[in-house]
Amino acid sequence: MLFRGGTRIAHEGMRSRLCKAIYRTCRLKVLFGIAVLLLICFCGARIARSQNACSSPSNMSIAIDPIHPDANSTVNFTVQPTGTVSHASISQESPLQVQSPDASCQIELDLSTMHRDKSGRFVFSLFANERRQFAQSAYSFLVYEDPSGAFNDTILPVNIRRVSANSPLMGSASIPVHSPYGPPNALSFVSGTGDSQAVHTVPMGTTDFPLTITLQSNLSQLGAALGPAQTDVTCGGCLHSPIPTQLSKNALAPNDRVDVTFKLTANTIPAMYASAHPLSQSADADLYLSIPVTPDQGGSPRSQEIGVHLKFSPPLPLMVLSILGGTIVGALLRVFIGWRANKKWEWEEFLMGVIYALLTWGIAIAVFNSGKTTVKIMDVQLDPTQLWSAGLLCLLAGGGPLLLKLADNGIVGKLKG
Repeated sequence: MLFRGGTRIAHEGMRSRLCKAIYRTCRLKVLFGIAVLLLICFCGARIARSQNACSSPSNMSIAIDPIHPDANSTVNFTVQPTGTVSHASISQESPLQVQSPDASCQIELDLSTMHRDKSGRFVFSLFANERRQFAQSAYSFLVYEDPSGAFNDTILPVNIRRVSANSPLMGSASIPVHSPYGPPNALSFVSGTGDSQAVHTVPMGTTDFPLTITLQSNLSQLGAALGPAQTDVTCGGCLHSPIPTQLSKNALAPNDRVDVTFKLTANTIPAMYASAHPLSQSADADLYLSIPVTPDQGGSPRSQEIGVHLKFSPPLPLMVLSILGGTIVGALLRVFIGWRANKKWEWEEFLMGVIYALLTWGIAIAVFNSGKTTVKIMDVQLDPTQLWSAGLLCLLAGGGPLLLKLADNGIVGKLKG
C-alpha cells in the first residue's frame, strides 16, 4: 500500500511539473507573438508616414503655408511642378537643404535661381524626393511669392507640406520675402539722435557748406544696394542747384548705417526772403533727399524720402546792420511817442531805448542758444539769430511800453492773425 501511494504521488508531481513547463512555454510564445505584432504595427506606421511625406512622381504635390511679415501684410505661395530632374543638373552654388521631421525626405532650395519673372513675381526653384533617392533624381518645382500689403523685405521661416488629407510637414526653411513695390521704410534717421526733428543751420555767404546726416537701414535680415541720391528743396532758389550729395557707402549690411553729406551754398537774397517772416520759428526750408534702395536676393527698388529741416543764418554785416537799425528806429520812436505825450523832446529816452534794445537782444541770444527757451513778445515767438526777427526784437524793446502797446493792437496783431 505504501508503495502504491508513493508511486501515485510521484506521478502527480511529474504531471504538475509538466503542466508548469507547458504553461511557461505557451506564455513565452504569446509574449513573443505580441512583440512581433507590435513591431509590425510600428514599421507599418513608419512606412505609411514615409509614403505620406514623399509620394511617387505621379501624384507628388507640394504647398507652402502663407506667412505674415506684419499685422497688415500677407505672403502667399504658388508652387508649380515642373517634372523630374537628375541630381547632377541641380545647381550646387548656394543650396539650402532641409530634411523632413522623420528624415525620410530631403528638400533643396536653389538660392541661385531667385529672380523676378516678366510679370514681376519673385520666383525660385525647389527640389524634393525621398532621402535615399535624392542623390539620383528629384522632383522639381517653381515657387512664386504673392505678397499683399506694404512691408520691409526680410527673411522668414516657411513650412513646406505635401498636399494630402492630413498635409504632413515635409520641412521648414527660411527664405527671403519681398514687398511688391519695394520696402516702404528702408531708411530712417538713427534712432535716438533726434535728427528727424532737428533744424540744421546753413550760413549765408558760405560756399559748399558741409552738412552731414546719418541714416540707418531698417532691413534687419537683408542687405541693400543704394542708388544715386537726388535732392529737392522747398524754398525754390534759396540754395544753389544742383546740390552735391555724397554717400559714405553704396552697399548696406542688415541694420547698417550710411552718412550722407551735402555741400550747400545759400543764395543770399532768396534765403533772406525765406527767413524774412518774424514768425519763422522752426525751419526756413526743407531739403528732401531721395535714395533708391534695392534689397538683396531679389528685392524691388524703391526710393526712400528723407526730409532735412534747414534754417539760414545771415551774414554778420547784415546781422549787425539789422540790430543797429532796429535799435535806432525803436529808440527814435520811443522819443517821438514821448514828445507826442508831453510836447517835449527827451533825448535821455533815446539813450535808454538803445540800452534796452541791445540788452534785450543779448539776453534773448543767451537764452535762445540754450535750446530750452523760446523768445516771445506779445505771444509772438521770435528767433534772435535771424535777420528780420533780430531787427524787430530790437525795435520793440527800444521803443518801450507805449510802442509795444501800439504794436500789439496793430502790426503784431495782424501777424498773429
